[in-house]
This record gives sequence, structure tokens and C-alpha cells, in this order.
Amino acid sequence: MNYTAQDAEDWSRFWRSEVGGTPPAIPTDERQLNITQKEQLRGWDSGKLHQRLFASRKPEGMPAETYRNHLTGAYVPEDIPVLRQFGFEAKAQELEAQVREAERIIMENKIAESAQRNAENEKRLAAWQKLTPQQKLAAAGPLPPEVIARNRAQFGLTGKPSWEQ
Repeated sequence: MNYTAQDAEDWSRFWRSEVGGTPPAIPTDERQLNITQKEQLRGWDSGKLHQRLFASRKPEGMPAETYRNHLTGAYVPEDIPVLRQFGFEAKAQELEAQVREAERIIMENKIAESAQRNAENEKRLAAWQKLTPQQKLAAAGPLPPEVIARNRAQFGLTGKPSWEQ
């Protein structure tokens, strides 16, 4: 694998700051690191060094949709584990941050909409409470014919004067 001077510098800085001691040769395969070192490398520098060292340069085995998304830069959240599997740790972390930000914005929008609905409801309730009973009856409008018919039947009202019944 062809590493750049920046890769060597970053590998040395990573090893000295996270693991300690003299850095070994740059690994050619992630399996050369133990699990702790892998996780430290994934978290260091937002996973950029990990991605430069281990990202698959060839898409063999990468699902077609994820590969298309990778080429176009139009990722979806479902691409995150696949990108990670193929060594694109920095991109996976970047996408996770974007998903968290989108979820935060959606939640803030829902909260704002709910607050607006609550304010409108409180305003209507306050206006309703200021009305007199007569105004409330007038505001309710006429009763539907079904309600009138049900009430007449319930109370035995025929609509005729009592002397004609």
C-alpha cells in the first residue's frame, strides 16, 4: 500500500497519544491491531486516519446501492454500517453526525409546532371563557336535526301543544 508522509505522521501521532511508546510500522490490515487499538483509531481524528489506512479502494462486495451513493455522495442512513465495514470510518462518523443533527432539527420543529398549537388553543380557550352563556350558545350554532330528534324522543316532545296531544 502506498502511504503518504501525512499518513506516517498521523500514524505516529495517533500511536504516541493513544497507545504510547514507539509506533510500529503502519499496519496494512486492520486485523493487525487489537480491538482496543481499532476502536481508538476509529475515534481518533474523527476516523480520518482509519479511513485513509483501511478504506477499501475497490468496491468488491459493497452493495450496489451503497457504492452508487458513495460515488455520488448521496448517502442514506442505511449506508453507515456498510461504509464502516469497508473501512470508510470518517464518512460513517460524518453521516452519523448528520443524522443526529437532522433528528435534532426535526424534534425542534415538532416542539415549535406543538408550542404554536398550544398557544392557539390557549388563545381560543381564553376567548371562549370571556363569553357569556348566551354568547356561547349563539356561537355554538343550531343543533343538528339528529340531535333535535333524539332529544324530542328522549323527553317525549311532539312539537304539539299539550291540549292537542
